[in-house]
Amino acid sequence: MDVIEDIFGTALTDTLRQTPYNSASQFLSLFGSEKPKPSLGVACVFQTFDVSRRVVESGLPEPIYLGDGRHLAALFSHEGDLVLLDPYLLHTEPIRITAADIERGSAKVVVPAAPVRVAADGTAKPSRLTARYHRSGDQYAIRLEYSKFSRASNSYVMSRIFNLLSASGFRMPLAEVKNFDALPDDALRAVLTDPEQTSLSIRTLDLELRRMSEVILPLQGYARGPFVPDDIWVRDFEGQVSRQSSAAAQDVWPELEAATQCTRDDIVEHLIAASEVYRKIADPNLDVAPYSLENE
Repeated sequence: MDVIEDIFGTALTDTLRQTPYNSASQFLSLFGSEKPKPSLGVACVFQTFDVSRRVVESGLPEPIYLGDGRHLAALFSHEGDLVLLDPYLLHTEPIRITAADIERGSAKVVVPAAPVRVAADGTAKPSRLTARYHRSGDQYAIRLEYSKFSRASNSYVMSRIFNLLSASGFRMPLAEVKNFDALPDDALRAVLTDPEQTSLSIRTLDLELRRMSEVILPLQGYARGPFVPDDIWVRDFEGQVSRQSSAAAQDVWPELEAATQCTRDDIVEHLIAASEVYRKIADPNLDVAPYSLENE
């Protein structure tokens, strides 16, 4: 394997294994009485900063960052190619847009992603991330499409789409990366309570990057009163959803505990505490859309 390619791949793998996605941690980091354990994970933009740090610490130049709304991906230049890393989208191989692709002005790159589900006939069905690159003059766009296999429909289903424009690109030295607390208070609260976020959740992967586990606290109804542990749900790697206290959830909890290095009680307490912060800073006269708890 090419040494540089290995740097990108290793950084991506390490972030996926060691830095879970956690949409609750930022609430406690900013407004909680104590900082959450790092092993519980971070928001998606900080996953991007984490993978970037790993690459840069291996001796490569810092990336530019491309955004779409609250989402951020890292784009590295290497020998005329562009290499994109976006751990939130769970791809297990770097996306490389070659110099020839750039010269031609368009490219489609498909890489495997987590989780790897199993169809009814026993066939392994890896998730996938598709990057569509298009250049016009000195500007370009990269469309990212993340899809995963659904046993319910026996087909691949698009789950996330982001459009990254070169015009949105910016550089930020990793030494200057800070938490959201650098924002003015009003802006900070608006970012944290954006209505696109309909849940607080933690998403983990196993060491083989095949099995994904999630623990989810839907936020709809936050103004009516505090959430309780039985409002929390889990989703297993096949996409089956169950209440966190149910018998069906018992196979999911060990995977969540192993990946976060925290107990089940710790994780439940973390989500409930974050939801209390959310309730305090969100507009009590509004609500968010329901979070889908259908099996995938």
